[in-house]
Amino acid sequence: MTSTVNKDDVRRYWESKPLGSLDLTDVGSREYFDGHDALYEHEIPFAMHMFEFDRHKGERVLDVGCGPGWLVRNFARGGARIVGVDLTDKAVRLTGESLRIYGLRAELGVADAEKLPFRDESFDFATSNGVLHHTPDTRRGFAEILRVLKPGGRAMISVYYRHILLRKAFFPLTLLALRVLSLRAAGRSKLTTARSVEEFVNAYDGDNNPLGRIYDFKEFRELCEGFEIERMEVHFFPRRFFPFGDRIPRWMHRLLNRHLGTLIYAQLRKPA
Repeated sequence: MTSTVNKDDVRRYWESKPLGSLDLTDVGSREYFDGHDALYEHEIPFAMHMFEFDRHKGERVLDVGCGPGWLVRNFARGGARIVGVDLTDKAVRLTGESLRIYGLRAELGVADAEKLPFRDESFDFATSNGVLHHTPDTRRGFAEILRVLKPGGRAMISVYYRHILLRKAFFPLTLLALRVLSLRAAGRSKLTTARSVEEFVNAYDGDNNPLGRIYDFKEFRELCEGFEIERMEVHFFPRRFFPFGDRIPRWMHRLLNRHLGTLIYAQLRKPA
């Protein structure tokens, strides 16, 4: 499915609002990168195994939509020959600065997920974490990752998940519940005023985010055409947005993560 949203609008938004900038200050500082790492550790502790940071030493790994470089840094620490690309200059500069701060190395570049500047069968492993739902032709983004993987190569891709509370029949109740719970999400006021599920999903990444799509399992499988699906899991319940979210016990966080997680994570394989 393609979109009428102009890709330049997507680029301009993320240039002005790099990932993490709604929640963190001093963008580009060590404190910002440390804070960004802490957000992931806080919000997706049950999804870390999906990334396989320690399993690709010496392999050529691609991260599509590197943002401020969380994945790039972790693969670099694991010994991968990591390449990070992003649609925006800002993200590439931030990732480069983080590598300098932490004494890590990677290859970086500006690139469109729908037209990756790499030859066929160039990579052993690829990731794209919460990115391809922001590009106008999401299916093309999946196909490009498939193209640049070697036969037998693998990928980990995540996109927004349409869980039960984000289906049209339940959505009004979802908004009411969020208002009653006094949801607090900086720069995301539309999460409690959205007129549609689509507007709500866009607001995940900020009130002015021009494009964010959401998928159920059937729609996600269609995006994975050409891949073999090894594993699919739901993760990422943003507890920091809720009053007393830090007090949610681990067992309850695990339960919320599993049933009301906002992302589908999938490990995929290109047929040999």
